[in-house]
Amino acid sequence: MMQGGALQSNTPLIPILSSEPYIPPGVRNDFTIMPGSSLPSGGRFASLTVENLGEICPPTLSQWLGRSMVIRTPVVVGPSGSGMLGSVGVQSLTDFDSTLGVFETGPMLTAELSADSWGLMPIDIVFDQVPVLRFGVRLGGDADSDDASEGGLTFAWCHQSLYDIERSADDEGFYLDSISVGGFTASSHTSTLQESSLVDYIGVSGRTPNWIVLWLGQNMATDEWNGTLQPAYFDRLEQIADLTTNAILQVNPQREVRVAIVVPPQVSGDFPWIRFSLLRDQAEQFASDRGWAVIDMFGIVGNSLAAIDPSFATSGIHPRLGGSEYVADAWYASMTCWRIDMNGDGVLNFFDVADYLSLFQAGAEKADLNGDRLVNFFDIAEFIQGFSLDCD
Repeated sequence: MMQGGALQSNTPLIPILSSEPYIPPGVRNDFTIMPGSSLPSGGRFASLTVENLGEICPPTLSQWLGRSMVIRTPVVVGPSGSGMLGSVGVQSLTDFDSTLGVFETGPMLTAELSADSWGLMPIDIVFDQVPVLRFGVRLGGDADSDDASEGGLTFAWCHQSLYDIERSADDEGFYLDSISVGGFTASSHTSTLQESSLVDYIGVSGRTPNWIVLWLGQNMATDEWNGTLQPAYFDRLEQIADLTTNAILQVNPQREVRVAIVVPPQVSGDFPWIRFSLLRDQAEQFASDRGWAVIDMFGIVGNSLAAIDPSFATSGIHPRLGGSEYVADAWYASMTCWRIDMNGDGVLNFFDVADYLSLFQAGAEKADLNGDRLVNFFDIAEFIQGFSLDCD
């Protein structure tokens, strides 16, 4: 929404339509055009650009370069008279020669937004055989000359997703997507997540999710934390996970859905150390009871980001870029260690080598370490590289 001349994200506590609430999952970007005004055709009110993603997620370099990629933007649509914008302009942005800050724009395309009922419609921009990971999408006013009807209407869109078209069709490959709400509590999620809109969101995804990752936040309501961790917190996490699992199974009843709880790293001293240690202890017990996984980034990082390097953290609870990259490196290193630890004893040694060779000779699915659905020399190389990591 426009506030003080600038575009601001709305909160999930504000429904799209008050008389018939439709609340898309995740942080919603939306605004209402001022009555009597319209969107200029050259206007730019949202974009997603992908730059140097390989530094944050190394697998993208091997999986995405040279492939045909799509950026998908789920847009909220409503029935006639619902107050939603009827069309919007979309442009591709490319910087394939890597000239910093200079993006070439494609032609302005008009996406017609129409529906018989509330829901989400995907808008796709395809990038063929990308040579570098520097591309994006620009949303702006459409090419329709009838702008008088735009005044007072609302445009809303959800998180954009990014994936390889061919691999996604084969249900494989890396897929970048998230439903996240920063600054809200578990209580906020349980009161705003709707199964109907989750089903819509999953239905327009390039792939049906098979993992639900609950990254535990540090913000808590008073009935979730009052000096100690209260049962309401994990009760709400359970509601969120079960709601999402049910939505996934409505879209794809054959999907095997797994859940992982992530205990966040401590960024600074704004929240006490004991909050994180209690989260970890309770998460491990809770996940064990439900058969879920736990990824303890608090323990893996081992200290607050601010204590490791003052430049890693802001004065509040959010990391700066350097801190985020530090956590990402720790995340991928830990994942690699767990994957190479074939017998799950927490130690990399001769027994893991022997177990892997047995799996490799049998052509077992677990031996496919690079995810290309083939078991060959490249998987051996992945194993050797992972085995050389310091996994103590």
